[in-house]
Amino acid sequence: MLPSVVSESLVTFFKYWSDGKVCEGVRHGDELYALLKTFPINERSQTYAVGCELAEQGKNVFIIRSKEAYSIWMNMRSPNSVAEKSMTAVHGDISRAEPFDLATPPSNPASHLNYAA
Repeated sequence: MLPSVVSESLVTFFKYWSDGKVCEGVRHGDELYALLKTFPINERSQTYAVGCELAEQGKNVFIIRSKEAYSIWMNMRSPNSVAEKSMTAVHGDISRAEPFDLATPPSNPASHLNYAA
């Protein structure tokens, strides 16, 4: 199945906590997706090639087009999706990523925040 390409106006963006950092996500339809990788607007064919490769591996992905960039997003329910550690594809082979449990919150999620008075 080929990845669909949608306008950013058709999704809802949100942030979530994962592996000790704030990550980007979107809601599209009734599903939640994690950001895998962003490409400059002039790399449309590279974006689509990566999206097709991931889809061929059985990943549930789609591509968002904005004015400045294309980005690939993977369904958080896909096997090992978010566990792909906010995308090892950005840094290497995504098939070796280690899963983690989204149901277990970090012990102190606000510990990284530095509030100035």
